[in-house]
Amino acid sequence: MGMGRHEYYLTPKQKTNAVKLNIIGQPFGIMAFCVPKLAVALLIIKLMPPRKYGKWFLYFITTSLIILSILAAIFLFIQCSPLEALWNPTISFHCWPPSILSNYTIFVGGMFIQHYSDLCSIMAEYHKLTRRSAI
Repeated sequence: MGMGRHEYYLTPKQKTNAVKLNIIGQPFGIMAFCVPKLAVALLIIKLMPPRKYGKWFLYFITTSLIILSILAAIFLFIQCSPLEALWNPTISFHCWPPSILSNYTIFVGGMFIQHYSDLCSIMAEYHKLTRRSAI
């Protein structure tokens, strides 16, 4: 909790600041999973022979993934009212049940896994096609 330091040694203000910095950094972590997949999808589109349906499938799945990730980052910040309640438990607040954000992030994680397996399948199929044509 103390950004590398044990919680026992932190003052209440330091604990609050550590949690606040953690919450602020989470959207960057969420998008860190999304942006590389966009780059891989664009690379596959550039390397593959132009096939209309495969290209649009990659555009669709990558755009969906970006939208789902942005929504996860937004949900992180709107789950509690006021926002300060995310890092300051001493104020009065109202939050969504934890299962809402948890279930949504599990869904988004599943979509990441599905997207990765789709990209791997497309790359493997392309490799088979180019290998056959070279022989």
